[in-house]
Amino acid sequence: MSAVLRFSCILILLTGILSGCGDSNKDKAAKYIDSARQLIAAQKPETALIEYKNALELDPDSDVALFELAETYILMNKIDAAIRYYTLASKTNPDRIESYLRLAQIYTRTDRLLEARAQIAKARAVDPKSVNALHLLSGVQIRERDFAAAIETLKEAETIAPDNVQTLLALAQLYVKTRKPTLAEAAFEKAIFLDTASRDAYMGLVRLYTVQGKADRVAELMARVVATPGIPAVKFNDMARFYESRREAGQAETYYQKAMAVAPDEVFPVMALARFYTREGNQKLAVDTLTRAMDRFRKRPAVRRILLTGLSRVHQHFGDIPAADSAVEKAMALKANDADAMFQKGRILMARGNFKDALDVFDQVLAINRFHARAFYFRAICIQERGASDRPEQRIFRAAAGMLDNPEEFEKNQVRENLLAAVTIDPRLVEARRALAVQYLMEKRADKAREQVDAILALGAPDHLTMNVLAGIHMLEGNPQKAEQILKAIVLEQPGYVPAYIRLGFFYKEQGDADKAVTYFKQAFDRDATAIGLIEEIVRIHIDRKTYGRALDLIEKTAGTAAKGTESFFNHLRGEVLLAQGKDKNATDAFEAAVAADPGAIRPRMRLARYWLGKGDREKALEQYRAVEAAAKDYLPALGGIALIMDANGDVANAEQYYRRVLALDARNALATNNLAFLLTKKKDGLEEAFRLAQTARTLGPENPDIIDTLGWIYYLKGSYHNALAEFEEGLKLDPENAILQYHYGMALYMTKAYEQARKHLKKALAIDPDFEGADAARKILN
Repeated sequence: MSAVLRFSCILILLTGILSGCGDSNKDKAAKYIDSARQLIAAQKPETALIEYKNALELDPDSDVALFELAETYILMNKIDAAIRYYTLASKTNPDRIESYLRLAQIYTRTDRLLEARAQIAKARAVDPKSVNALHLLSGVQIRERDFAAAIETLKEAETIAPDNVQTLLALAQLYVKTRKPTLAEAAFEKAIFLDTASRDAYMGLVRLYTVQGKADRVAELMARVVATPGIPAVKFNDMARFYESRREAGQAETYYQKAMAVAPDEVFPVMALARFYTREGNQKLAVDTLTRAMDRFRKRPAVRRILLTGLSRVHQHFGDIPAADSAVEKAMALKANDADAMFQKGRILMARGNFKDALDVFDQVLAINRFHARAFYFRAICIQERGASDRPEQRIFRAAAGMLDNPEEFEKNQVRENLLAAVTIDPRLVEARRALAVQYLMEKRADKAREQVDAILALGAPDHLTMNVLAGIHMLEGNPQKAEQILKAIVLEQPGYVPAYIRLGFFYKEQGDADKAVTYFKQAFDRDATAIGLIEEIVRIHIDRKTYGRALDLIEKTAGTAAKGTESFFNHLRGEVLLAQGKDKNATDAFEAAVAADPGAIRPRMRLARYWLGKGDREKALEQYRAVEAAAKDYLPALGGIALIMDANGDVANAEQYYRRVLALDARNALATNNLAFLLTKKKDGLEEAFRLAQTARTLGPENPDIIDTLGWIYYLKGSYHNALAEFEEGLKLDPENAILQYHYGMALYMTKAYEQARKHLKKALAIDPDFEGADAARKILN
């Protein structure tokens, strides 16, 4: 046999073997995929992952394995991994529309709207008439608050598939949101006509009629709901909620019990009845309902875990924190990483005032489920509370819209980001929207606060909490009469609601009516004697009026009856009054007494530090800042104060260290960025980093003459004199009496040979401050 023929035979043989191996590998991969599906059905996603990966080792181009592996990661709340495998599935099979749709869903939920739009476009390129793609596009448009475009998109979907109930329901909800009740009613009715068992359509129409006050239509519709096909327990539960909304507790209880009777093996009717008893204030019946159910489901640990977590919530609602903690610990013993039980544990830690550990628990919840909206919301609350832990007297103001503590900038950013995540994931989470509105009020962003309140109002009738925030918006927008009207209405309707009195107090204070402000602050304090922060507000009014005796009398009277542990607060307040009187020695003694009463207190130490700085005693100021650092190592104002003192003392190494610590905690701190930049100009090889920092500072503080001066001076040091002059000129427009700016401007003029002008500005600098840094150099040039 010739060599050529022999080679051809070998090639044919190898081709056959390889082809057979390929077919065999695909068959084996298919078996692994079937095995993985069975494991998913058995609720074993972790093991299913292994089977899918085995399949992909045999058949790396299996878009089925890639897609279903991504689906498994979704079940496990591992979103980043899911994105990766959906993307691989779409690349392996570009005609598989489901991969694009899944990616679009994830990107929409995580507010990555441009990426969501890109995936929707790919899906529509595969199937221009994909109703699911149009649904997702409308969801993106809703997130973008382009409701008109979303309606048009859904109309297009309806044209393609007129009998798609989901399209009609989405349209109906949009019509409700855009205040088109007639169109909404028609869309709901059409959905019911197409699917007589559509619970969402019935309940959407019920909510619409309820808002419109059409009680007779609601009753008629609920009767139709019961008569339609569907799950009896769900329908009885709906009827129960309907009667509960009408405050017919007896009828509501009957239907909750009917739901339990027709579904004895289901847990949701048990939980619904327990929640009903909790809302009715009947702790015994709520506990008994859950306890009896636990005995019935004793052989189903997953159900027992749900019931124990529910029992913990009941105990917490009624203030029995030890019992609540005991129940949730039992739930967590059944499954350590159960997100619901862990979330409840976080709530209990908050109830105990342990916000640091609660924050850690909510982080663990979010590691399991990145879409847990309430975990983001309570995480924000923990950051607020932990950030203001040194000021317990101020906590009452968190109850009043816009009166939350003013944490440092980095904490405020964290709070805002967590609240935004919560409302992005669950747009109906009213508490998070309200807290976000309050956050925007603190930042003086009335338009953003109003967006959140408008969203709350679109969900239903407002409560007094939301109206309190709305009053704050009116005040910020310059409509005091509307704010006053709302707040007085709240006080009349809810005479025990303390935040309304607080808000009225601040309202009248801002209006210059101190007497009315004091009246409402006192009324708030009379209703909540733990709100000692209100005493500080009244005292500050007395300080402004120079009625120091009345301020001191109020402090003595209140301190005598205040709770234990408030001594530091009242000594600090006493010090503020005495300092305003000009009695410096008595004031510093009072601040020292505040520190002695609570060595970990930050406010009196910071006040002493500012006092000694004002007196030019850097060493005593540094001593106080150091004590604050020892108590709270990341407290920015203290670290910044230490940095400034070190800088002023010429201790370049330590000043640099502390400025860098400040920036590690708050990268957008303009003052620290600027000062570090100026400090680095004195170091060998520090000019380039200084230049980068100065540019950053200039962006962060565009109207700050000191920051402008720093950038100008670095231009000068780099030999870029014309750029330096431009900066100095802009700085002097803002602060012509700044000696350093005048000196630096004079030096830049000198280097450009404008000697006469240079002398003029150097003389001006010395006239403003004969001892500024660089004064000797200026004199040498002038002489």
